[in-house]
Amino acid sequence: MRIAGRWSPVLALAVVGALYFPGIVAPGAGTFHDDGIYLVTAQGLAEGDGYRIVSLPDAELQTKYPPLFPISLAAVWRLAPEFPANLPVLRLLTVFWILLWCRFAYLVLRRERDRPTALVIALLTLCSPWVYFLATSMMSEGLFAVLTWAALWEYLGYEDRPDEPAGRRRLLLAAVLGGAATLTRLLGVSLIGACFVALLVRRRVRDALVFAAVSAAVVTPWIAWTTLAGSSGPDGYYTAANYWSWNLVTGFSLAEAAIVAGRNLFFFFFLTPGYLFGFFGSQSTLLLLALGLLTLTGLAARLRRGPNVLDLFLLVYAVMVLLWPWPPTRFFAPLYPLILLYAWSGVETVWRILQGGAPPGALLRRLIAGTALILAVAMLGASSLAVTRTGMIAPTPVCHDDWREFERLFAWVEARTSKDAVLAANLDPALFLYTGRKALRPFEADPAELYYSRKADREPLGPPAELARRLRAAGADYLVTTPGTCFGETAFLNRQVDALLDHGGGTLREVARLSAATRVYAGRPE
Repeated sequence: MRIAGRWSPVLALAVVGALYFPGIVAPGAGTFHDDGIYLVTAQGLAEGDGYRIVSLPDAELQTKYPPLFPISLAAVWRLAPEFPANLPVLRLLTVFWILLWCRFAYLVLRRERDRPTALVIALLTLCSPWVYFLATSMMSEGLFAVLTWAALWEYLGYEDRPDEPAGRRRLLLAAVLGGAATLTRLLGVSLIGACFVALLVRRRVRDALVFAAVSAAVVTPWIAWTTLAGSSGPDGYYTAANYWSWNLVTGFSLAEAAIVAGRNLFFFFFLTPGYLFGFFGSQSTLLLLALGLLTLTGLAARLRRGPNVLDLFLLVYAVMVLLWPWPPTRFFAPLYPLILLYAWSGVETVWRILQGGAPPGALLRRLIAGTALILAVAMLGASSLAVTRTGMIAPTPVCHDDWREFERLFAWVEARTSKDAVLAANLDPALFLYTGRKALRPFEADPAELYYSRKADREPLGPPAELARRLRAAGADYLVTTPGTCFGETAFLNRQVDALLDHGGGTLREVARLSAATRVYAGRPE
């Protein structure tokens, strides 16, 4: 048993590494849109075009996404400049961020729990299909998670020796890392806020002010950039203006905000823990609810004993995410180790209630840990197998499209369109990356209508006339529809296109049907 305990983490990492390999070498990229935007901005930085979305017709300045993650990609892009041949190298960087994140999560959790529990939680994090997706699709969550958990580690080290020089140095480093996390994703503000509140609770007012000042100094250049750059595009989707139009405080009515916040709360407390683990579909409803209830029970038990900075961070972070009108699972992935910690606390709490206060025994703990690891590896294996089969990265095995459809589309575009053609499509950055044609989205979705409304006649992308107006304003030469099993916008964009054609759509006409979902239209609608 001692030998098995010593070598099981190595064996587990080897298995996880083998399952990650298909994602690292997969040919598909840019199919989640956000990852495509990160890639084209990294390409612009690497090729000396500045921090711009070079895929757009006017190469608009990037003000929506902070620069730290694209800068890290650009550094690799400079060393391996040929796309898509550089995809495996770029993915190795993002997988490295995930591994480093799990290391810091282990160090933080080791302060809360024994070594085996912290190690199992770190391994379960690596096995999450959502974490696998975020690592291999080149999203910013990996780097954000590294900086966030490193900042927590340094802050907790400060709490051990708050009045010593070494402790103060760790507080300053935590502030710098918190600012760097915010330069990766704006949700890093929640970490800064949580540490600030924790310091005030401890009556360390001077340290709180120093922490806030250092973090602000790190973040201020980005605030200045977004203020000076402004928004030059036809709408705010690609710019920082999107944050103002989409959040529940400034962008929606009170009734809409109540519906979105209520559903997000339910989604977070009862579904997100299970989704991150890999459960999905109606057949997993009981498992989803059970894991959600255990997580909620564990969180309540910890809060009853008095929250520490980890709990404060989750609460502040959750408020920010729940005020954003979008399904929250992806955004909670960087907090997955903490969610697993709460779930285990929930198991312990329930067991003590059933057993009159007795803690779970060693055998039961091993049984639960072993079962969880086996299930998690199976979930990761299903995602890895889906990537191998389709060549595409997706959050769950059930929403994978076939990359060969995209390859046929890219080949058609390269052969049949001029190099200066402008394309309108849902996955515009992917079209630019693989064909070199400028592209943009011909719509801006209303997320409340898209994901939270139950109306059968809803139009979250606007009426067909709005699509026609945007195509004319953009001077688009072609309109492209692509597969999008994971995207709510796909069906509504197809509906808009069909409506335009049914009503005479000007000169808009279908010029290529490469599959049932992949079509190309040319001409201008009325």
